[in-house]
Amino acid sequence: MAEEKTTQKLPKKAATAKKRLKQDKAQQKINKSFKKRLRTARNTFEKASAEDKQSALNIIYALYDRALKRGIYKIGKVSRMKSRYTSKLS
Repeated sequence: MAEEKTTQKLPKKAATAKKRLKQDKAQQKINKSFKKRLRTARNTFEKASAEDKQSALNIIYALYDRALKRGIYKIGKVSRMKSRYTSKLS
């Protein structure tokens, strides 16, 4: 005897869920571009000469603080990364 396949109908997404998905995608793009800015700043710090490293470090600090404020990174990661880049300075 052949089994009958039952197709379950998925419930429709509520309008608020659709809106939330749209907001999440938009915020994901913003976060991704911000992380790219941070990555560029880190590369600039690595390639900078001894005189320019301090100014590059200040930029990295500012970007990490902004990322923390926006909720992109948590405080532990920000503290750890700041510490690592400070130790690379000396």
